[in-house]
Amino acid sequence: MNNSFLDQQRALADAEADEIILEYFSQGKQMEVYAYLQKSLEDLLESDAKDKIISFIQGKEVKPEWLDPEKIKKGQAFFYKQALPIMTLLGALSLPYCYAGSPGNKALYLSEKMRKSTHKRLLDTADFIINVSKPNALDDTAVGHVYIRKIRLIHAVSRFYILKSGKWDDAWGAPINMEDAAGTN
Repeated sequence: MNNSFLDQQRALADAEADEIILEYFSQGKQMEVYAYLQKSLEDLLESDAKDKIISFIQGKEVKPEWLDPEKIKKGQAFFYKQALPIMTLLGALSLPYCYAGSPGNKALYLSEKMRKSTHKRLLDTADFIINVSKPNALDDTAVGHVYIRKIRLIHAVSRFYILKSGKWDDAWGAPINMEDAAGTN
């Protein structure tokens, strides 16, 4: 991997999720979005898919050709056996290191999530990691995809407000971009 590839990823956010959030927010439907994001995964899975957000959350990921299901299963099995040290390293080293790294930390700083709700942010991250990494979490009918799509919408909401604030410098790339997401992972 070279810097040119990473620079391209720094400019990419999540057009699909961003479009949905822009549509809802431009129609004054922010509270509807927040209500969906507060729902449990079970409620989201059982909701009527006529709504655009529910359709997105319940949608199926297109699997890239390079995806190797056996490697995913091996990784999930490893996570299951080593969850405690993995989560300890995540909380004590990986996340603080990523949060201190620039320019990726600028979106986190501007969203004020680490300053105003540090505990919740760390718990939400741990909950996400556990629920997408446990065995079978990414099978076609499993809830791992719902977690991922819900987080994509949460990040789109954050991007919307960060960009609206006027404090974002385009030289930093897109807020919560693909390079930063890969680096966090």
